[in-house]
Amino acid sequence: GPVNGIQVCIDAASYLLHAIAFPGAGGGESPGVTSHLSEHRKVDGVQVPFAMAMSIGPEPLLKMTFDKVTHGVDVDAAIFALPAE
Repeated sequence: GPVNGIQVCIDAASYLLHAIAFPGAGGGESPGVTSHLSEHRKVDGVQVPFAMAMSIGPEPLLKMTFDKVTHGVDVDAAIFALPAE
């Protein structure tokens, strides 16, 4: 069942993550946000979704596709620094 109202949907045939649904604010008064994951491919032996579509309630919000996913790559901490004022 949902944890803190968040529903995680797993495909019964492939066991891959299919969707994550976040409840709306105010006890359901506003629509929730759902992320639909697709186009799973193996990266380093792990199935990774290369596409995601988000919606607010029934309305589409955005679609993202990824060309490349890498694991264990060093990332320069400077890219997370706040900009100078």
